[in-house]
Amino acid sequence: MSLLFKPGQIGNMTVKNRLFVQRLVMARQPWMGKCTDAVIDCYSQLAEGGSGLIITGAAYVHETARPAVFISLNNDKLIDGYKALTKAVHAYDARIVMQLFLPGRASFDNPLAPSPIKLDLTGITPRELTEEEIKEYIAAFGQAARRAREAGFDGSSFTRLTAI
Repeated sequence: MSLLFKPGQIGNMTVKNRLFVQRLVMARQPWMGKCTDAVIDCYSQLAEGGSGLIITGAAYVHETARPAVFISLNNDKLIDGYKALTKAVHAYDARIVMQLFLPGRASFDNPLAPSPIKLDLTGITPRELTEEEIKEYIAAFGQAARRAREAGFDGSSFTRLTAI
């Protein structure tokens, strides 16, 4: 059997094979970050197809950074919907990791960053974050990671954009 189809280990997480998939953005439009039936369908189909590990599309962690078609774990009210998602993926013995992010200076609507340096991609100079806002965003990542754990995700990852 090929190494690709043998179980693997990532930290203390065992993955049934070395096939993984990562969604960049949910094209099936979750509204206000909610985990809709379409989101569950999308990820459970990936699990059913044999992926051992699924990394979700970017999920925003703070209300001030709310792209229209992204999933989210920015508040506790969203946890139950994501419990249904993790249950559906786990039914196929697959693992799922929530990707947490803020668009920062890469945002087209309300770009924020630690420094006001124009991003060539957008041509926009972001508003400089205050020290308090930076602390607030750090806390938002922590709370979103807690919610991911409560929802049954096997882990969470933090998107590091060079544009932030």
